[in-house]
Amino acid sequence: MLDAVIPALERDGLALVVIASTDRRVIDANAVLARVSGFAEAMLRERGLALLACPDSDPATLARLDAAIAAGSELRDEICWARADGTRFWFGFTVIPLGAIAGGGPAVLFMGRDITERRRRDREDATIQAVLTEVFRNLDVAAAVIMPNDCILVANPAYAALTGYAMGELPGLSVDRLTAPASLEEARSRRAEQRRTGGRYRMPLLLRRKDGSVIPVLIHAVAVEHEGTRFRVVTLHAEHGHDAASPERRLVVGQVALIRLDPLRAAYGERWAQVESRLMMLAESVIKRRLEPGDVYARTDSGGFAIWFARGTELDNADRIAAITREIRIRLVGEYGGEHAPGVTGHAAAVPADGIDVPPDRATLVSTLMERLAARQAELRAQVLAELEQALAAPRVVPERLISAGGGGTALVWMTLAPELRRRIEAAHALAGETTAGLPDHDIVLLGAAAEQALSALAAGDRTPAALPVAYETFAAAARRRGVLAACRGLPAPAREILTPVLEGIPSGTNPVRLMEIGQELAPLFSSVGLMAEGAALPDLPPGLGPFTLIVFEGAALRALPEARLGRLFGEARMRRLRVAVRQAGPQAQRLARLGAQFLGVAA
Repeated sequence: MLDAVIPALERDGLALVVIASTDRRVIDANAVLARVSGFAEAMLRERGLALLACPDSDPATLARLDAAIAAGSELRDEICWARADGTRFWFGFTVIPLGAIAGGGPAVLFMGRDITERRRRDREDATIQAVLTEVFRNLDVAAAVIMPNDCILVANPAYAALTGYAMGELPGLSVDRLTAPASLEEARSRRAEQRRTGGRYRMPLLLRRKDGSVIPVLIHAVAVEHEGTRFRVVTLHAEHGHDAASPERRLVVGQVALIRLDPLRAAYGERWAQVESRLMMLAESVIKRRLEPGDVYARTDSGGFAIWFARGTELDNADRIAAITREIRIRLVGEYGGEHAPGVTGHAAAVPADGIDVPPDRATLVSTLMERLAARQAELRAQVLAELEQALAAPRVVPERLISAGGGGTALVWMTLAPELRRRIEAAHALAGETTAGLPDHDIVLLGAAAEQALSALAAGDRTPAALPVAYETFAAAARRRGVLAACRGLPAPAREILTPVLEGIPSGTNPVRLMEIGQELAPLFSSVGLMAEGAALPDLPPGLGPFTLIVFEGAALRALPEARLGRLFGEARMRRLRVAVRQAGPQAQRLARLGAQFLGVAA
């Protein structure tokens, strides 16, 4: 019976090779591997699997394969090999121990097949998925995917803006909550019919926004099947005849922002007159570089900046203003020589645009629009603080799993605060003005949430190390530094053994001695302390070994670097005893591992 099975497996493209464990010699093989690789069977028998290795073959995978053959142990893996003509192909394989075979020593059965086409399809599917996700997120039309239980699975920013909810509040929300009573019966009937038939429908709907207001929209729903489950993709179109959607009366979502530098002026005191021109020029250079065509900015009388964003949703522009203010803080913290870090905050909000020419001139921006923003911020303050209090009851952390370059599973977890929570903390500080006492520090919130996750993992028997960013600017202010260090000391000892704080946002030109001082303050509290690279270079450090043991790079910053430069960069890190981690390495993970990176985030 087996004599009939083996030719059938060969016709199906399954390669079968018997290999001696002692010398890796090919004892017997069918014709599949020769056919796939283009090498003659005699050459494969003579030189073994080593004939197929090439520069693109992962050294760690080659080592695992050789060890499995030598030890006679099981292994399942994939590897990139070279054909006789030099082209590359991917091979999925399994090693099965056979024990001692007749007339010889121990051997293994190596079997597998060419998976190049499957990997190509997987890459295409992933690319299509990524493109569709970006299209969905950036559609000007309000769109959402609805689960069979009539709750939202995911929605885009335009949907959030139209309904008045934050992006983080929409997943899991019942669409009945968004439907005014007058439309509820018909909407439920049309949804039930679509579940039965799988068709599509279009109907007028009275949309109930988060603030209780009701606006007329047109809803278009299409049924989509995925793995046996029927979802609905819906789009909402505001009726143009309604006041709330009329261009003359609508709220301009996220268009106006204020960056406040007056706390920085107060910190400098009498020295402000000497440094104002230089620091304002630094801040202005950041704003100019970050703004897009059509955006308008102007200096305000209070010594800050007003910005009009020409496009984007409220969430998009909240993220943009947070990124701008963060970069300004990083630039200015390197310039400030006192005991207080630069107090720079920013906030974007929706304001009424009636009576305003678009885009506004600078005079209108710093007068009329800033007055409207101030009124809007007063309304938002209580709402933002209430939402923040609720979010802090169970702070959400976003993990990124970094695998070991030597193989195996997750070797390091990178933890950050959920974007919506970080945004709420930034907004609370911006809206609080000078009364920021009692507001949470995002670094302390992240430390506490990460410690809870670490303790839960330990209780489940998982001792995977975790790293988390801590802002360098936190340590530039004496009060914030004391607060963060006190929070670190208050963490349970088992959590501190797992966690590695990583200094991020290190300004260019930072005194290396200052970096070492901060590292020496943190090192006694944790088993490891790290640094976040700004771009494709190590931070300036004094000669010799210091308290830091980890350097973290962003994958995008390394993508265009030639291998020779990457090799030197990683070599310098090794000389300083710094383990190298790369977040969101994506397709370059194999190259980075070969050049010396030890932890790799496989996401792109």
